[in-house]
Amino acid sequence: MFNSSEDYTPEKIEFVGERMAKIGAEKCRFYLFRLIFDEEGEKSEFLGIAGGYTSDITLDEENNVTGIYSDEAFSKGKIDDLFKKYIDSVSEE
Repeated sequence: MFNSSEDYTPEKIEFVGERMAKIGAEKCRFYLFRLIFDEEGEKSEFLGIAGGYTSDITLDEENNVTGIYSDEAFSKGKIDDLFKKYIDSVSEE
């Protein structure tokens, strides 16, 4: 899993949707992004996740699992699957 505190910065960020998921006992909203990186000519794309929000603008600090799912490359047809895998992985921590 990619840690957002690492040195890499996306070349481009594209909003791809929002989803709801349960973190702990709280149902939260998540905003999803396609993150495009270009490190020394090598392009890669991953799903970025921001949330969990208990409303459209309030980030729930207890359920903040903002990060990047880097175990698999981004694919528009697999957004739901990638998001579920990310939520499952952060729920285990």
